[in-house]
Amino acid sequence: MQSLDKNFTNHKRPPRTGEQVTVGRVEELPPGRGATVELAGGRELALYNVGGEFFAVENFCPYRGAPLAGGLLRGHVVECNWHGWRFDLRTGQCLTRANSHIESYDVVIEEGWIKIVV
Repeated sequence: MQSLDKNFTNHKRPPRTGEQVTVGRVEELPPGRGATVELAGGRELALYNVGGEFFAVENFCPYRGAPLAGGLLRGHVVECNWHGWRFDLRTGQCLTRANSHIESYDVVIEEGWIKIVV
């Protein structure tokens, strides 16, 4: 993914390994909320609960690197607090700017535990 800001590179995006990482309990993230998930090696994701359905995406906007976990959540869309870019949590597709996206990650719920497939 290419940022519009030539100086921004998301060094905190986890590499794809196919590994399931347990990040917490379902009850720890209420519906309509997002949270930063800190992974090994200083990597980060943003995790959201949309009506009991969980979604994980990379935590930084490709425009200027704003953390997305604190963005405004409207259904399956998160809006970056800094410049208003909107992303579909199901696909990572940017709804504001064509040909932009963020990485999205599968989330698995097992016996009340949230696991993200990185």
